[in-house]
Amino acid sequence: MGMKLSRELEKLDKDAAIQIAKADIPFVSTLAVNKLMMNFNMSGAAIKKVLGESIEIEELVEKI
Repeated sequence: MGMKLSRELEKLDKDAAIQIAKADIPFVSTLAVNKLMMNFNMSGAAIKKVLGESIEIEELVEKI
C-alpha cells in the first residue's frame, strides 16, 4: 500500500504536492513534503515558508 501511494504522489505536480502537504494528513502530507524535496529541489526552509503562509492567512481570517 505504501509503495502504491508513493508512486501516485510521484505523478503530482508541484502545486498539487504543496496542497497535499498543507492538508496536514498524517503520513500522506509527510510523503508530499518528501516529494517536494526530492523531485522539486525545495529546501526545508522553502517548504516551511509555503506551509506557514496558509496558517497566517487562516489566523487573519479568524481575527476578522
